[in-house]
Amino acid sequence: MDTPPHFARSRDALVVPADGDWAAFLAPPRTTNSVPPVGQRMEFFLVRREEPRALDTVAARYPHPKNTSQATALLAGSAGFAHGNCIVFFPENVATHDWVSAQAYTIFTFSKFRKIHETYALPAAEAVLTPESVPRASSGLRPETCYQARSL
Repeated sequence: MDTPPHFARSRDALVVPADGDWAAFLAPPRTTNSVPPVGQRMEFFLVRREEPRALDTVAARYPHPKNTSQATALLAGSAGFAHGNCIVFFPENVATHDWVSAQAYTIFTFSKFRKIHETYALPAAEAVLTPESVPRASSGLRPETCYQARSL
């Protein structure tokens, strides 16, 4: 207890959940685009992986050589994950004594995207574009439809 802790083991122990399974994480990452103060602080999340239904079809046609992304729904979290606009968790953002040499996972909490899109993106588009040029197809989507589209 007389030395500063490091959280490489927490970062490296996170096992990517299979589709439909959940994962939990506790460590001090930087949660960018989140609630102030932005910085590295102790955070927690509990997510359930929910890959988009069309992913297999798209991936077969357009394979990605090193996709490490997981689409998830946020079930619970501390302020940095549950509030604000932080929708992605990168292992390299965890305060540790070493660097990430290869990214094993990237957790996207796409369940948060619809609120962010409708709260910030659409009003910003309406403020700077002409009424006939504002892309309306993405406004008012059902939460599940928005999740599937953004995850894909």
